[in-house]
Amino acid sequence: MIKSRIKIIVHKPNTSGFFMGTAISINKFGERGEDHPIKKPESVYRIVAIGDSVTLGWGVDLNETYAKKLESKLNDYISQNKSDISRVEVINMGIGNYNTVQEVHHFIRDGLRYQPDMILVGYIINDPEPVPNIQSNFISRRSYLYVLIYSSVDRILRSIGMKPGYEQYYRSLYADNNDGWSHVEESLNLLAESASRIGSKVITVSIPELRSVGQPSVFSFVDEKLKDFGSEKNIEVINLYPIFHDFDSDKKREKLWVNSGDSHPSPLAHEIIANELAKIIFPQIK
Repeated sequence: MIKSRIKIIVHKPNTSGFFMGTAISINKFGERGEDHPIKKPESVYRIVAIGDSVTLGWGVDLNETYAKKLESKLNDYISQNKSDISRVEVINMGIGNYNTVQEVHHFIRDGLRYQPDMILVGYIINDPEPVPNIQSNFISRRSYLYVLIYSSVDRILRSIGMKPGYEQYYRSLYADNNDGWSHVEESLNLLAESASRIGSKVITVSIPELRSVGQPSVFSFVDEKLKDFGSEKNIEVINLYPIFHDFDSDKKREKLWVNSGDSHPSPLAHEIIANELAKIIFPQIK
């Protein structure tokens, strides 16, 4: 079972910094972006996006994140179609280094107050990893520097065989003797139950590992697990792997990365993600 007391490391409110060449500002509630009133305005459709650094928008400007682009696209759709909805808000609750357990507990603690109509879970293949023992605040300059250094060293160690390769490592997270996936299931189930009590819809968005798109997926078992769990719990699952099928070479795939050494989504990848989500979500909010 998941420990009842999950340590949640959150952004320090009303702070800002310059990381990976990008300005990141945190509002008074500890989220990236502008402040939103706690009470949802009349005729507003409110979406909360939870996730890790991909959802936060590591390495990209605020307006280039898939959450902000999705908000813009849905509002464009609404302006062009008759709807009882006046506008859509997408609140970005992404926090770097989070896994599904932390994301759900963070939402229940700080996100339920927004009474969202929809919750988007940005699911990443490494989400079954254990909750990290982090002592510092992620928005601090030191933590970001640590992440960059650690990621670079990690890639080198895997490339020379001193650590398991990515495929081997990711498969191990879903092994029967690893509690990580069961913790994911428990957390998503807890989220679905909490969402049901406020009449909110949960959608799990499976965001692919961008080093491996454009070719037959070696990680399709992850999407099968999400699909089977979603069918059982009535949670919609959006698999984004197919939308990157044209990126079928290393040269093309690098266009999806925030830089050549970091496969976090680039502005182009965020745009592709937002386009797909908008097409699927808009018919559900008309």
